[in-house]
Amino acid sequence: MGAAIKIPLIGWGIRMNSIWLKSMQNGVLGEARAKSFLVERFWVLERSVDVQGADLLIQRKLTARNFLDYSPPPVGVVQAKFIQDGKTNISIPRSYVQDRNGDAYDEFFLLVFTGFEDNERMFFLTAADVKQHFDEAVDKEKLLFRIRGRDLLSLADKEVQSKRRSLNEIEHALSNADFRRNRRFLGNSGHLTVDRSNIDVAYTVPFANWYGNIIEAFYEQKSNAKGVLDDLERCGDALRAMISATDPIEAMHTYEKELHEFIDGRGYLAFSMDKVWNEDLYDSARAHTRHLDRLSEMGIRSGYEALMTAFDHAIQDYANKPPSASVVSTHITVTYNPRDLGKAEVEILEEDRLCAGAPSPNQWARIVESKAGRQIICYDEGRIHAAPAGYAPAITPEIYILPFQRALDTVIFGEESDLY
Repeated sequence: MGAAIKIPLIGWGIRMNSIWLKSMQNGVLGEARAKSFLVERFWVLERSVDVQGADLLIQRKLTARNFLDYSPPPVGVVQAKFIQDGKTNISIPRSYVQDRNGDAYDEFFLLVFTGFEDNERMFFLTAADVKQHFDEAVDKEKLLFRIRGRDLLSLADKEVQSKRRSLNEIEHALSNADFRRNRRFLGNSGHLTVDRSNIDVAYTVPFANWYGNIIEAFYEQKSNAKGVLDDLERCGDALRAMISATDPIEAMHTYEKELHEFIDGRGYLAFSMDKVWNEDLYDSARAHTRHLDRLSEMGIRSGYEALMTAFDHAIQDYANKPPSASVVSTHITVTYNPRDLGKAEVEILEEDRLCAGAPSPNQWARIVESKAGRQIICYDEGRIHAAPAGYAPAITPEIYILPFQRALDTVIFGEESDLY
């Protein structure tokens, strides 16, 4: 009989207990940091069990609507992960991320945290991001999306540089989910609404372009399309009324009252589409997305969006205040991490003189300094307040954004972007 094999059960038990405790600690850390991040913007809902991968369920703070409503606002599903280092793998069941057709759920979000105290880092991914960056895997017949920790930590473009920007993206996704649900209902009932917020989140990045405000232009285009649709429905209702009529006089009265204004010289129903098709908007939107794609390829899109958001908010606060009577120029210094464009700081000072520097192409600003990590721009307030209608800075701060953005893009790309 061979020698007995001794198994160190006590040591094994301690090791397994340590692994379990570490896993529990990581779970608590991830959920606590996620809740702290989300709670200022959303209702964070408690759950008793893991609902389709949800560590947290969130809802927009719409006080006029709640769960007792017939159609309550949609709930977002947030899974939080904490990883100690790049050796930790992350796995998510595929059913949490996509539907049976393989389409990503717009209401699913992944937050990944790492580091402690002053070295804390956070990564934010949508379901579409998970599909793009994670590998598909099978574990004990479970279909998963999986990524190595070091690969996720290398996704610089997904690291949160601006909490405000990431919260805006989550809120925008939930708003659009609400819109789509309402659109399905209203579309079936013959009614549609137009809302400025119903636009892909990529177009909410606050940067300037040669055309103008894409969000406003898209809203106007859809409003014009809605006007044409209303006319079509009016004509449809009139034709149905004529078909249902039993009196030819009544039928012709309907024709004269409801249809006559839409009849052209050849007797055809005619609807003007001039204000529906907007080629400039189309070209501008394509330039906008190309710009973001280039930044994504360089791994700095998240930092760029955070930088432009920080600049936009600083300018919004400044531009909506009445200028001092003696101000001649506005001196703006923007500093940031030149590697990832993070940790942006914007300093705005009013001056009684113009700084020396190279005039920007639009002539209302001077580039005092422009290098990786810092831009200094001096704005000529006399020229700004004499700007053409539509560029009033209290309404559209693009007049301040444009010179800074052109200088920034030239540093980043080595050439001026095709946005201008």
